[in-house]
Amino acid sequence: MIGILHPGRMGAAVAAQARRRGARVLWRPAGRSEATVQRAQASGPDSTRTLPELLDRVSLVLSVCPPAFAEDLAREVAQLFTGTLVEARQIGPEVGEASALKLSFASFQKASRALAAVSHALADRHGVREELRSEADRMGPSALAQPGYLPSLAARAWRWAPEMHEIAAALREAGLPEDLAAGAERVFERWSGDKDDWDIDLHEVFEHLGSTADDQGV
Repeated sequence: MIGILHPGRMGAAVAAQARRRGARVLWRPAGRSEATVQRAQASGPDSTRTLPELLDRVSLVLSVCPPAFAEDLAREVAQLFTGTLVEARQIGPEVGEASALKLSFASFQKASRALAAVSHALADRHGVREELRSEADRMGPSALAQPGYLPSLAARAWRWAPEMHEIAAALREAGLPEDLAAGAERVFERWSGDKDDWDIDLHEVFEHLGSTADDQGV
């Protein structure tokens, strides 16, 4: 389902095209002009009473509004997080800065977990995983010292592999080494058959690192 914020003349046209492609479209008429309501009704989207309800029901939001109102609309959407642990922050004025931050952070966060998984799998092969865990504990908090999260890592790897591919492309475009990100992508691909398997055993996690997608019948 697609949410439209707010369907003026252009937004209504976008909503109509989305519906032509079979998508269900949702919008919020509260506070909109009579002309906007008429255009929205003509384009056929369903309506909802509140912005939080709209954002909760849709999987994609399209914001089609004049630039002068863009900041006010962004602040209105950000207020949904008031009272929660989510902090909405403005990164900068340039398009793409938030995406660059996300890729930079994920490059470390997720690649480091892939490296920890490979380290634990190697130690497991040689029967020294407890000794590795002991050494990791002496180092302080790190991905290596928390092997208990690895099953959940395998269950989520189907989403992380494409992200690491995107990170590798971003690094390559910036003239930076892409090898670590590309390697992490290949690690996550080994778990492609474990998609959303939150009950996978840790031993299976290590075993699947030693197999390929074809070995798993994927």
